[in-house]
Amino acid sequence: MIIRICAFSSKGLETADKIKGLLKEHIVELREKSESLDIFVAASFYKRSPLIFVSACGIAVRAIAPFVNDKLYDSPVLVVDELGENVISLLSGHAGGANELARTVADRLGAHPVITTATDINGLFAADVFAVKNGLKIVNRKGIVKVSSAVLEKGEIVVAVDPKIDISDKDMPTEIKLIPFSSADKADMVITCDDCREKKQEDSKLYLVPKELTVGVGCKKDTDEAEIRKAVDESLALLEGEWGWDDIRAMASIDLKAREYGLVAVAQKNKIPLLTYSSEELQRVEGEFSESEFVKEMTGVSNVCERAAVLSAGEGAELLLNKTLYEGITVAIAKRKAKIEKWKN
Repeated sequence: MIIRICAFSSKGLETADKIKGLLKEHIVELREKSESLDIFVAASFYKRSPLIFVSACGIAVRAIAPFVNDKLYDSPVLVVDELGENVISLLSGHAGGANELARTVADRLGAHPVITTATDINGLFAADVFAVKNGLKIVNRKGIVKVSSAVLEKGEIVVAVDPKIDISDKDMPTEIKLIPFSSADKADMVITCDDCREKKQEDSKLYLVPKELTVGVGCKKDTDEAEIRKAVDESLALLEGEWGWDDIRAMASIDLKAREYGLVAVAQKNKIPLLTYSSEELQRVEGEFSESEFVKEMTGVSNVCERAAVLSAGEGAELLLNKTLYEGITVAIAKRKAKIEKWKN
């Protein structure tokens, strides 16, 4: 992730530096004193970057107010007091991952995480977190309220799952009641492979649709974000059918690219996880792939994009688009088997 931090006092700056040092797996950007706070916050929301204020809550609330727009797409925002004793999840706790990030930062700081979302403090199922962790598109956001209310008021939600979707019930919360898909009209939440974007928008049920694509990317160092996006756009257009960014479950590459700014930025802007693998992991992927001695010499594996796409798609993956070359970029796309892997938050 690209995480952005702003602080205002000398103690706050010390805490901000400490947080940066504790999040070495991420790209962390600190606001310069000379940089406009409005511009810094606006850029963070544009990038959909997690934003950490080391300050009082009031400063953060006033700073983000003009940019708060959509609970499913707003940047996650945390507030940390200048002594680093409390980490508050302020905005986008579920879909944005602010609650999870707050717990991570608090754990590393030795601080107290402050989480206020009702499902979290009651230890109950949260549909939007479930959707994010399982790569499911939220078709009708109105349904989130219905599901959350049912969980909080009745302690139970009724769920129907398309039989084409593999499910595991090993960690299924007790508040989930599964019914046959043929009775989906009685469900609070429906997980379906059907395209229901138009006919279900006004339905109060929550409809979730699996994201089926994984995109493997290889690129030269310091490749521009816009060029990576363009390459993926053009690759999606080569597929049969209508596929878009909201069908992408994950982007994937070699671990050498885990902090490649343009690649991280593209994934984050589209709210897609970027998964990276070692050359050994990629080399073990079974299948017939394009081979390049030059790529092997540089990375330790003869093909990055195809192997990464297939590995991130998991068992039953189908390679839809073989290695496709652009200027300094390679892209491959795989289709994954629709599955529910994690039920608990």
